Amino acid sequence: PSTSILIPTLGREDGLKRCQQSIDLLNYPKELIEVIVLDGEGTVPKKMKQGLQQAKGDYIVYGSNDIEFTSDSLRIAIDESIRNEKALIAFNTNEVYPDEGNICEHFIVRKDFALNELRGEIFDIRFHHVGSDNYLWAVAKKYNQAYRSVKAIVNHYHFANGKAPMDDIYELGWSKKEQDRELLKKLLEELN
Repeated sequence: PSTSILIPTLGREDGLKRCQQSIDLLNYPKELIEVIVLDGEGTVPKKMKQGLQQAKGDYIVYGSNDIEFTSDSLRIAIDESIRNEKALIAFNTNEVYPDEGNICEHFIVRKDFALNELRGEIFDIRFHHVGSDNYLWAVAKKYNQAYRSVKAIVNHYHFANGKAPMDDIYELGWSKKEQDRELLKKLLEELN
C-alpha cells in the first residue's frame, strides 16, 4: 500500500536529516512513499491534521525529528496491519513502561480509520502535545484496532528514555503538560 510519512517539526535540522536519511533506506518501494515535512508554527496535533489533509497514502506514518526508522520497520508494520486486520500499528520504540504511557509513541495508521473513526484528527487537536498518543491508542483500542509491533523497530531519541537531552523543542511540547494530562484524564473517562 502507499504510505504518507508525516514529519511535524519545529527545528532540529540534524534530527530531521537523520529521519529523512532513514526513510531513504527503508526496505519499501520508493514510489509508494510520500514524505510530508510540516514545519512552522503550530502544535504536533494540528500539524498532523494538516498533514492528513494533504496525504495521498493509504497509510499515514507518524515520523519526527527525533526518530530513525530501521530498514524493515515500515514493511513489517504494514504487513502486521494487514495480517492482524488492525488500523493502528505502534512501532517498537523502546520497552513499554508499566503504565503503557509510551506504547504508541510512533506508528502507522490506516488513512480511512483516521478520516472516519478519528474524525480527521490523528491526534485530537485539543491536546498541546503530551497525552495525544495515549488518547489515540485508547480510541483505537476501543475499536479493537490497536496493535503494538515487536519487530517493527524505530529508534526514538527522546529525553524521556535518556537518549537525548531536554532541549527547547521538548520544552515547548511539554510546556502545557499538566493541562494535557487533565484533558487526557477527562477524555479517557468519557471514552469509557
